[in-house]
Amino acid sequence: MRAVAYLLLVSGVGLAAAALLADVIGQGDGAFGTRQRVALALAGLAVAAGTFMLSARLRAWWRSAAPIRPGQCVLLGIAAGFAVGFVEVGHMLGIKKGLEGILLRQPLAFMWMAPLCYAMTLGLVGAVFAFIARLAPSAVHLPAVVFAFALIGLWSQSLLHPRLGPLGLLVLCIGIAAALARAAAARPTLVLSTARRCLPWLAAACALTAVGVGVAEWRTESIAREELPPPVDADPVNVVLIVLDTVRGDHFRMAGYDRDTAPKIDDLARRGVTFPNAISTAPWTLPSHASMFTGHYGHKLSADWLDPLDDEHETLAEFFAAKGYITGGFVGNLVYCLAEQGLGRGFSRYDDFLVTPATFVGSTALGRWLPGEKFTRRFINGNTAETVADRFLDWLPVGEGRPFFAFLNFVDAHAFYECPDKHASIWSPWSDIVFQWYRRRNWTPEQMQKQVDAYDGCIHYIDAQVGRIAERLLAERLLNNTLIVITSDHGELFGEHDLTDHGNSLYRPLLHVPLVFHLPNRWPDRAAVEERVSLRDLAATIATIAGFADHPFPGTSLSHYWRADGASPAPPSPLLSEVTGSIRRPEWEPASRGDMKSLMADGWQYILNGDGQEELYDLSRAPGEEEDRANAEPEQLDKLRRRLQQH
Repeated sequence: MRAVAYLLLVSGVGLAAAALLADVIGQGDGAFGTRQRVALALAGLAVAAGTFMLSARLRAWWRSAAPIRPGQCVLLGIAAGFAVGFVEVGHMLGIKKGLEGILLRQPLAFMWMAPLCYAMTLGLVGAVFAFIARLAPSAVHLPAVVFAFALIGLWSQSLLHPRLGPLGLLVLCIGIAAALARAAAARPTLVLSTARRCLPWLAAACALTAVGVGVAEWRTESIAREELPPPVDADPVNVVLIVLDTVRGDHFRMAGYDRDTAPKIDDLARRGVTFPNAISTAPWTLPSHASMFTGHYGHKLSADWLDPLDDEHETLAEFFAAKGYITGGFVGNLVYCLAEQGLGRGFSRYDDFLVTPATFVGSTALGRWLPGEKFTRRFINGNTAETVADRFLDWLPVGEGRPFFAFLNFVDAHAFYECPDKHASIWSPWSDIVFQWYRRRNWTPEQMQKQVDAYDGCIHYIDAQVGRIAERLLAERLLNNTLIVITSDHGELFGEHDLTDHGNSLYRPLLHVPLVFHLPNRWPDRAAVEERVSLRDLAATIATIAGFADHPFPGTSLSHYWRADGASPAPPSPLLSEVTGSIRRPEWEPASRGDMKSLMADGWQYILNGDGQEELYDLSRAPGEEEDRANAEPEQLDKLRRRLQQH
């Protein structure tokens, strides 16, 4: 029987290792296979069965051992928590990032936050055991405590591999936790003494890690500033690039919208130059930002759903840093706008993840799983517009004798369209219905209007923060010498083409974005350029306005449209937009069928779908893309097809 038990234990661990290896080397994003899930369940049953067969010593100890003291429960919980936290840090850095190449999407501070969070969590569980042990001293024994801590720790690590499936993993974790409880029953003194000796060292390691991370971040920014060359211009222009994440271009008064969603931005637009028909190069965040930063189209860049922006092309931040500018980035989008994804290159300071109670809880797999999706999306996946504005205003380098380049990303208009009540309730009270954003298909017009009302409220909230920034720049006497650029990375769908969300197609509501340039006394007020232009030209335009004609960015500077020297406007870049086949998309969404490309020219829009299907829309007659003219206009279709092939 003992030989059978050992055989079961070995086979169970082997199956678990094989399943984990399959997850590590697995390709794509598909679900883990049924056979592998069954294998995991069998592995757990094997370990549990083996533990039971070898548990005579456990049962004997349970009958004879003295109950564990309350203080020992808490001690074991805290020590186990620190250990689990450091294991997860190694798991994330070694397996998830090192072997699988997956982005961590965590602040560097997670290296100390995860151990501390687990120590507090398991310490709290230990306190519950201690409370029970105080009320009923004979009810709590070491094996039960070890089993609980082991199960929590093992389950938390299994959450890092969701493709393996929860059922098999849970059974496996129970089996391994039972095996650890049996081992603890055999050597109770060793378990308690080890926890007592290791706890001070684990706590010290956590504290030293926290200090080291803080010093490293501070020193990195200090070195970046110290290495800046002298400014090359005696009268430099500061630059503030503001990206309104997920904000459509047609939801502004300056574009003819009937709601006053952005009075502050509209005021800046009236005193600057606007492009009411700007077109993004991509319908989702990362490739669009990468294109704005580098001046390259998506097919020239590495940035994609699972891949960061590489260092092949120079970014705006790197360019301005080389010109002696202090650079700072402050972002709200904590999913696809991270320094880890290559957008932080060139910034001496890049604030994405901040150390907050939300990120503290979210630093652990268990902390992200327990509260559910609402907590994750509402509190972990984004910094509020007020937080982003506050961080920028605290950083604002006043009196340092250097110009600055700042990038701000406001993500509040992204689903779930949640913002403070005074903004959210302007058009209708906010409803919990917006948490169902991923199921928005075939909704009634009334339900969809709820979404639009919440969305417009978020734009109004962001607008208030943009107003705060403009007022502070004015108070610091910086406004007249600061170029403020306001745009968006992409739009949002609210039922057009029976679609919602973004990143799933290349229809006009996803590509039409606002574009405002504000620099007082440099060009005539109230200038509006109606021609469609590409955000691909944004990097070249910003560098040119700042006075650097020798910039490396491809494309055409849009400043030609308002120059007063009589120069004729240069042709803008082609209105090319792209999206690669979307991951985790339902089959009814166009991007689920493969890579897509769109080209707008001469009032027409041509869309090439991943399955080869072509669409053609006459934007001059039907800007809402109500009718596909691909069959009715074969000559126009062929013309745009050939132009797309040229690009």
